[in-house]
Amino acid sequence: MTEKLYYNDAYLEKSKAHVLAVKERYDDEHSALILDKTIFFPTGGGQPGDIGTITSLAEGASTSNKDAPYSASVPKTIEISNTIIQRTATGREDIYHLYPSSDDGVISQWAKARTSVEIVLDFSRRYRLMRMHTALHVLCAVVPYPVTGGAIRIDKSHLDFDTSAGGTLDKAQITEKLNALVKQNFTVTTYTLKAADFLEKRRHMPSLVRTASVSPPVDAAGNIRLVQIGPQSNLIDLQACGGTHVRALGEIDFITVKKIENKGKHNRRVRLTID
Repeated sequence: MTEKLYYNDAYLEKSKAHVLAVKERYDDEHSALILDKTIFFPTGGGQPGDIGTITSLAEGASTSNKDAPYSASVPKTIEISNTIIQRTATGREDIYHLYPSSDDGVISQWAKARTSVEIVLDFSRRYRLMRMHTALHVLCAVVPYPVTGGAIRIDKSHLDFDTSAGGTLDKAQITEKLNALVKQNFTVTTYTLKAADFLEKRRHMPSLVRTASVSPPVDAAGNIRLVQIGPQSNLIDLQACGGTHVRALGEIDFITVKKIENKGKHNRRVRLTID
């Protein structure tokens, strides 16, 4: 199982790791690299997977297999075009870093020697996704309806709301409320609860899971991750989420609601972007 360094620090731009395995020909064009740890976030919860580069270390790699030491005379860099998560039949989660299958000849040797590599994230892209993802949490705080779907993208993002309880959504009013919260620069923190504790908390706070069709993220230890905006004494938003977020709302800068669309009798799609 891959250690998820992005949960410890979403701002890490580079790190070192060891290659555990290679899955050749994951699809027609890509193979997958599995590492012992990663800063690359895999596609999930509406957030796209990270991209970047992985380079073998020319000075030689430390390895737990002392019978097969590895020393790379020339470093090799591969482009990672996407990161996804795969669950095995036993429930183990592997994070696949997808690279061009044309590099299989060299990369297959990495796994045999547990090659040490440097991971470099396309952080400008990730940081914008972090800001976008956090902006959607703020949107949840402003629009008090159940969420029926959503997507996070570089240029624009959206959430769909079930407004069957009544009421209307006004683009200008929502934009004003969003930026009033951003301006106060509330902190964004994360913590985990054991599944039983989470279920008990959810009985009193159903909004912990805003999208009914999506199961809350559960880690290997059976814990559920929560993202909280604001202090407990002035709680802005609290919900289960497995994505990456900024540390404070001021980092989002400015949110603009671009459009509110009808997607059914009671379904409304709120599209937004950030400066």
